This record gives sequence, C-alpha cells and structure tokens, in this order.
Amino acid sequence: MILLFLLSLIAALSLLFRVSLCFHPQISKKCKIQEGRSVPIWHSSTSSFTQLDATIKDGDVTTAASYPVKVFYENQSITISVREDETILAALERHQISDRLSLPNHMVPSDCRRGNCLTCTGTHTKNSNLDSVVTDDGLSPHMSRWMRHKGFLLTCSSVVVGEGLELRLGENGLAWEEMYKTRLETDQARVLGWAAMARTKRQSDERNLPRWTKETEGVLRERIE
Repeated sequence: MILLFLLSLIAALSLLFRVSLCFHPQISKKCKIQEGRSVPIWHSSTSSFTQLDATIKDGDVTTAASYPVKVFYENQSITISVREDETILAALERHQISDRLSLPNHMVPSDCRRGNCLTCTGTHTKNSNLDSVVTDDGLSPHMSRWMRHKGFLLTCSSVVVGEGLELRLGENGLAWEEMYKTRLETDQARVLGWAAMARTKRQSDERNLPRWTKETEGVLRERIE
C-alpha cells in the first residue's frame, strides 16, 4: 500500500514538474503536452489506479479519467480510450475509427447529436458491462427505458464511467425497426390500441347521444329478428 502510494506521488510530481516547465519563459515555446498523455493516479477508496488524460487548454491543466472501450463493426474490432468528460461518439471521431473500421461513407453514423434520431445507435455485446456507461438521451422516459432494455445505446449522449464496455456500431437500422415497428406489434401494444379506439368511440357517442341511440336500437332489432 505504501509503495503504491509513493509511486503515485512520484508520478504526480513528475507531471507537475513537466507542466511547470511549460510555463517557464525560456522553455514554454518548446514545451507542449499532447492530448492523450496518460498518468496513473492512485485512488485510496478503491485501492486501484485509474488512467488520467492530461491536457492543456488556455493555460489550464485538466485531467479526466479514461477507460478502454472495445468497438465492433462487421468482422472488425478495435479498442479505444474514452475519457469520462466526452461522449462515446466524440471519442470515436477523435480516434478516427471510421477509417480504421471501414465504416460506410468514412464517417461514424450520427445526425441530431441530441439522442433523438437513433442514427448513432450501438448495441452492447454479450460480454459488455452495462453499468460502465451512463446515457442522458432526448427520448421519452418510456422509450429510453425500452432502448436500454433491448441493449441499445446512443453514442452521442452516453459517457463511459467504468471498464468493460463493448459495443457494436452501425445498429441504427435495427434500432429503427425495433422502435417503430416491432415495439408496436406486441400484445400489450395491441391491447392499448384497442382500449384507445374504444375510448375514442365512447367519447364520440357521448357527444352525440341521438345517433348512439338510433344505432343501438338498430342492432337490437337485428338480433331480435
């Protein structure tokens, strides 16, 4: 425990030293910390190391935990690093995976980027850790729960918070079919549809009692005859 703490302290001091050099008047022009530099930071609460990406923006040093995410497209797969302060879609674009996985049109599927259109949909693999990602999409609560239940994930509005995430990309066609076709063909949906039709007819009859009376009398006469 003490050894790991000392290693973490040394790593942190080393990073601070490198950063301080960047602000030295004689060295700053030659010094630059590239985006994506990782340093190990010790977490005493979990007794483990987490990789942090250190970046400099407008003179400020910021760090964000990053996690490995394995993505699949057809028969190809790669593992990328996704920071906790970016969406999965942003990370996919940052790593330029469209070329590396030979995605159609050389682009990661996306459109609205607000979690509504389902264009950026991916699906969890059977080995994926469902608790490693948090999604805040623009769908209704019911549709959002249904998407999660089916294993769908909107990369434009999801962030990674742990390890073990594995995704299949380019699943928007399946998501559209499931959301707007299959979901509406269930027995429960049919029952709800019939109930809605019955409620609409009842409300219409209540607004036009003479017509309802005439139609009802006609049906009764047909049955008696």
